[in-house]
Amino acid sequence: MASNLEVGGVKVEGTAGANVSIISGATSHGSVFFGDAGDAEDGVLGYDQNERKMYIKTAGDNAKRLTVDSAGVLGVPASDGGTESTTLSTNAAGHTLFGNNTANKDMNYTVSGTGGHYFSTGGLNSASIAASGLATFGYGIAFTQTGTAATGAATTSSTLDHYEEGTWTPVIQDLAGNVATCSVAVGSFTRIGNRVLVGFQVTLTSIGSMTGSYVLISGLPFNHVANTYNGTGNIDVFTNFDTSYSGLSLDTSSTASLLWLTGTAAGGGASQVYVPVSALGGNELFKGGAQYYV
Repeated sequence: MASNLEVGGVKVEGTAGANVSIISGATSHGSVFFGDAGDAEDGVLGYDQNERKMYIKTAGDNAKRLTVDSAGVLGVPASDGGTESTTLSTNAAGHTLFGNNTANKDMNYTVSGTGGHYFSTGGLNSASIAASGLATFGYGIAFTQTGTAATGAATTSSTLDHYEEGTWTPVIQDLAGNVATCSVAVGSFTRIGNRVLVGFQVTLTSIGSMTGSYVLISGLPFNHVANTYNGTGNIDVFTNFDTSYSGLSLDTSSTASLLWLTGTAAGGGASQVYVPVSALGGNELFKGGAQYYV
């Protein structure tokens, strides 16, 4: 076997195999040093028998820059050479783990055996990207755009912390909780952050024992904030009311779990009024929607 060596080189050669053994005490280190005229230990490749861990040191610094432990975990120690601040390993489930080597990981990145990507911080699952490409965020998305101070408005949040869509069942009732019977009662909703958009349609077959001065809609997917500027609602289609109205709307200003039906008299009026139960005969249809914040 031909081989060229520079002056001072060491060659270990065998026709089948060749080995170099460094035997050290059970609690000591075995090392290979790389040096020059300025530093005989400028670089070190070592093995810690006590911790059963390989390590690399560079630039004459005693700090370990890279480690491999007995479990095969590749570690990048902190700048002072202490406990590994970053590790790379594979667990029993075939997941690749990249993160902080502590019980409560400051940061952890996992690649699952099925191709999913998972991110956690402080021991909490923060975000994930499934193999299908679906991204999931556990605590919202923070936007760092410029605030609105120049317009005179005040920013209260720039974090999108909720998105949801689905269905709900509108219930027509009076203030005492007596409900109407409906042949149709369907609704849908979308929530984006603290803003909720709802749509619905109902067809009454009986008002049952409803009575009083108010017709209310309950069953909302989320309660609204009870104040005068939290949202608004409108009825765009309505038929068969016993009282004539030129338009119907929804009041969201009070009672967090309810929408209040209001109307404008057919002949016009100075203001809207709350629709009383007496305006219903039990065969009405109305459809509309509302938007409010929670």
